[in-house]
Amino acid sequence: MDFRLFIILALLLSSCAQVGTITGGEKDTVAPNPTQTNPENGTVGFDQKSFTLDFDEYIQLSSPLQTMSIVPGGIKLDAQLNKKQVTVKLDGDFKPNTTYVVSFNGTIKDVTEGNDSLIQYVFSTGTSIDSAELCVNVTDAWSLAPMDKIVVGLFTDTNEVSPYYFAKTGRDGMARFRYLRNGKYVVRAFEDLNGDLSIQPQERCGFSSDTADIQAGKIDTLAVRMFNPVTKRKVNTFKTAGINRYVVGANFSLLDATLSLNGSLLENGGLSHITEDSLYIYQRFSDLTESNLVVLKDTFVDTLRTRISAKDKAFPIRIESKRKGGLYTPLDTLTFSVNGRITALDSGFIFVKNLADSSFVPFHLAYRDMNQFTVVTTTKVEKGVVVFKKGSINCGSTQVMDSTGFTFQYGELEDFGVLYAVLRDFTGPLILQLKRGNETISERLCSGGTTVQYDYLEPAEYTFVLIEDFNGDGKWSEGDLKQRIQPEAVYRFSKPTKVRANWDVSVELQP
Repeated sequence: MDFRLFIILALLLSSCAQVGTITGGEKDTVAPNPTQTNPENGTVGFDQKSFTLDFDEYIQLSSPLQTMSIVPGGIKLDAQLNKKQVTVKLDGDFKPNTTYVVSFNGTIKDVTEGNDSLIQYVFSTGTSIDSAELCVNVTDAWSLAPMDKIVVGLFTDTNEVSPYYFAKTGRDGMARFRYLRNGKYVVRAFEDLNGDLSIQPQERCGFSSDTADIQAGKIDTLAVRMFNPVTKRKVNTFKTAGINRYVVGANFSLLDATLSLNGSLLENGGLSHITEDSLYIYQRFSDLTESNLVVLKDTFVDTLRTRISAKDKAFPIRIESKRKGGLYTPLDTLTFSVNGRITALDSGFIFVKNLADSSFVPFHLAYRDMNQFTVVTTTKVEKGVVVFKKGSINCGSTQVMDSTGFTFQYGELEDFGVLYAVLRDFTGPLILQLKRGNETISERLCSGGTTVQYDYLEPAEYTFVLIEDFNGDGKWSEGDLKQRIQPEAVYRFSKPTKVRANWDVSVELQP
C-alpha cells in the first residue's frame, strides 16, 4: 500500500467524534471527516505555502488562531473557509529534512451540532516522514491525579526556552507524540497560562529526570509530576478570626519572624503558632476599623492591611472539643478550645456529670494554650457530659458564650484495635499520615526499614499517605525546575485497612 494512502486512512480512523447528550429524537453526533487533502496528507518533499482539506459536510471554524498548531514551530498559520473546504496558509521558512504536523484541536466543527475532533495533517520537507512516538503521563505531584490541558514540550537541550515538539494532555493526563525525529530530548510540562509555548515563572511545571531517547519502532512512556513554581516569600493571609484574634499565614516559616501590629512590636505573649507557617495574634479590636501588620524576616519585609467590621467586634464566643465524636481512648484528655484568648475560666459555671448514675464529678482546669484548656476529672468516668454555663468563659470582650455541653465516652482497651505499618522497603526519612476517610488521624516522622505502631484505634477503615522526606525538613517539599529538583515522592495507599476491636492488624506499605 502506498505510504501516503496509509497515513490518510490512519488519520480518518483516528478522528473521533465528541458525543453530545441526546434530548429527543436522533441527533448528529459525528464530527466532520476530511475526504480529500491537497497536497495529500503524508506528502514528502513539501514546498507549498498552503494546503486544503475537503470535508464530507458543511463546516465552521472555531477560533483557528487559538486551536490550530504546528510542530516544530516557527511557522505562522491562518485558515480560510469556503463551504466544505478549509485552506490553511503557511507563513515562514521550513527547516530542511523535517517532518511537520499541523493539528486542528476542535478547530473544525459541523454547522448543526458543533461536533468536532482532533485532526492532523502531516508533511515532510525531506524524503521521509518521521515515525517515532512518545507518551508522557502528567500527574499532580501531591494528589497524583491526572492533569488535563497541560503542555508537554520536547526540548533539544536544557537551555531552550520553547519546545521543538509539543502536545497537550487529555483528561487521562496523557500527552501523545507522533511523527517524531529520532533523537534525545529534554521533557518538560507546564500550564502555559498565556499561550506563549514557554515556561513562565508563575506557571506550574514539571520535568522528567530522564532524557527521552526516541527511536522509530519504539514507544516509551515517561512520567512527569507537576508542582507549583518556586515563589518569593509571601504573607498570603491576614484577617480577623474570632474574638480579638487575627490569623496570619505565609509560604515560609514564621517561627523566628518579627511581627508588628499597628506600630507595636508583638511579643510571644500575644502570639500562638498554629503551624510553622501560620499563627494567631491576640489583640483587642477596640475602636479600630482596620489593622496594619508588618512581617520582618532576614531581609524580607511585607506589609498587610485588613478591615475590622462591626460584625467582627460582635463575634460570639464559640467552644469546641478537640476530640469530635466517637470513643475517647484511655490516653485522651477532655481538651477544649475557644475562638479567642481566654482571660478567665470560672469553674463555678462548669460541671461534669457522670451519665451512669447522674452524679457530679470533681475536676480541675488546666491551661494548654492561650485558647485551649483541659478538664481533668479526679475520678474515672466512662460516660459523661461537660456542661459550660453562660459566663463560664471570658475572652476579654463583652460577648458572653451561651450554655453548651459535650458528651464523652471512654472505651476500654478491648474496644480498640492496633495497627502496624511495615516500611521495610523504604529508606531514609519519611512522613507517614494515617487517614480515616478524608481526615488525617495521625502524622508521624519515621524512617524506612521500621514499623510504625498505632495504638487505641477506633474500629474503622484506614488508609495511608507516605512522603519520602528527602531533605528531612518534616514536611512535603515541591520541586525546583531551575535546580532540577523533583518534588518529594508521595505514595497514596488508597486500599483501606480494616481495624477491628481487640485485634492487631499489620499492613506492609511498598513503593
